[in-house]
Amino acid sequence: MVLVAPNQGGMTAKELQKITKDRNNARQQVQTKTQEMIQQVMSQVAQQNGMNQQMAQQASAMIAQMMSQGQAGAGAAGGGGQPQFVPTGGQGRGTENSGAGLLKTTASVLNSNLNPLKGLFQ
Repeated sequence: MVLVAPNQGGMTAKELQKITKDRNNARQQVQTKTQEMIQQVMSQVAQQNGMNQQMAQQASAMIAQMMSQGQAGAGAAGGGGQPQFVPTGGQGRGTENSGAGLLKTTASVLNSNLNPLKGLFQ
């Protein structure tokens, strides 16, 4: 440590030590706060990643279940890949309204705008 004589810089060694100590304390406080903020962000990211992983696993399980039900349904129908008609019993939207009832193929149901999996298999 280099001390400045009072007659050269106008500061005593005691004043210089106090300024250095204050600067070092401020630097330590900034470093501590920065580490705390980084730790909080990392914790939030890890939590969000866990939630995303859980949602992806649920979606994967639902897709596997739907695929197995589709395969079981095709085998039980005996058609071996023939379209399966699903009566909905309600009124359709726009041009889909046929009055007496509405029959939709599985493909049109899967292509519906109400299907959250639409566009997943292209």
